[in-house]
Formats: sequence, C-alpha cells, structure tokens
Amino acid sequence: SIIVHFLRAIRPTIPDFQELNLLKIIEEIIHLKEKELSSKKINIKLDTQSKDPIIEGDSEQIKQVFFNVIGNALDAVSENSEIRIIISWEDNFIAVQIIDHGVGIKKENVSKVFEPYFTTKTKGTGLGLSIVKRIIEDHGGKIKIEKNKNMAGTKSLISFEYNA
Repeated sequence: SIIVHFLRAIRPTIPDFQELNLLKIIEEIIHLKEKELSSKKINIKLDTQSKDPIIEGDSEQIKQVFFNVIGNALDAVSENSEIRIIISWEDNFIAVQIIDHGVGIKKENVSKVFEPYFTTKTKGTGLGLSIVKRIIEDHGGKIKIEKNKNMAGTKSLISFEYNA
C-alpha cells in the first residue's frame, strides 16, 4: 500500500474539478499538522479577506499541494516560530503566500527546488515540490518560491486563476 500511495502521488492524474474553498482546505491541512505544530510550538497566522477564496480544482490534489508546502515551512522553522499564510485576491487570481522565518533557501538552490529528486534535507525524496508544481500547473495556476528579502526564511507564492 505504501508503494501504491507513492505511485499515486507522483503519477500525473487528470484533476476532478469541483468548486473548492481554499481557506477550508488550508484549515484542514493545519488541523492535520496540529500535533507537529504543537510539539515545535509553531504558531500559524492565517490572514484572509472576508470573502471566500473559491477556485475550481481537485480537492485531493490541492490538499497535497498545501500539505507539502506547509510541511516544508514547518521543517524549515525552529521551535517557537511562526508561519504566516496570507490569502488575497489580485485581478483574476487568488494568491496564497506561505511565509516562514526559517533557514531559507540558498540563492544557488532557488532555481532547482522544482526539479525532481532535488533536496537539501537529510530525509525525503526531493519529489514534493516537483509534484506541487505539476498539480498547480494542471490547475492553471503558478507557484514561485523565493528567499525573504531583508530577513531569514522563505516565501512561497501560489496563485490560482478564478472567474470573478
């Protein structure tokens, strides 16, 4: 079952598009990560506008995206830290920023983070962000990861097109 789950995660599948509320999906992932957040004493600060961030997407695939990206942020920060998630609307896009104040990505590695099997971690396969990128692009979205300017850490910017 582990191999089947792994193959399902890396093998491209056609998304089953449905109307999704990104805020609810992110809250679900935060809840799934609660034990890890609690043990590291990590605070999640979630900022969003009053309207619901609705997109068309595959629920399981979008959950995988946020599970991986929030998990990476959690791995990067030390105890008693904060991860900030900002959901905003710009033109025809809903943007989700996930900001951590961890060790950050070395400048020379930023361009490699979406390559399959690239990792700077001692554990892991290096497939997480390549899978995330494929899912986001299959949903008509974009993902960008960059070093935070003037501070430690990393900012992930995920945007999905939607019909206003």
